[in-house]
Amino acid sequence: MDFKVIYRHMQSSPEIEAAIKRDMAKILKFLENERTPVYVNLTITPGTPHAHHEVELLVKSPHYDLFCKEEAPTFFVALNDVTDTMYKLLEAEKRKIDNGHKEKKRMFKGF
Repeated sequence: MDFKVIYRHMQSSPEIEAAIKRDMAKILKFLENERTPVYVNLTITPGTPHAHHEVELLVKSPHYDLFCKEEAPTFFVALNDVTDTMYKLLEAEKRKIDNGHKEKKRMFKGF
């Protein structure tokens, strides 16, 4: 799995690194059994003119091609929102994939 954190116009800090590790754990755990290649890119942009920080999350793999973006007054809220949204998107896509496999099994049982 290729996981990258991209900081736009800012430096990393121990607090930011700890928050990323904590919030991304459920996404990375969800994807650990996914076929390779798996790419996860987290992009953080501080809100310089306004007090809204932007966090983008991209997940690409053989089964998933998902993107979400959240803005919030603090980086930590935006990170939490984007990881929650991505987790829900991943679960929904997995359900679609699983339902497709079940449907194929039903079609071939008749033979």
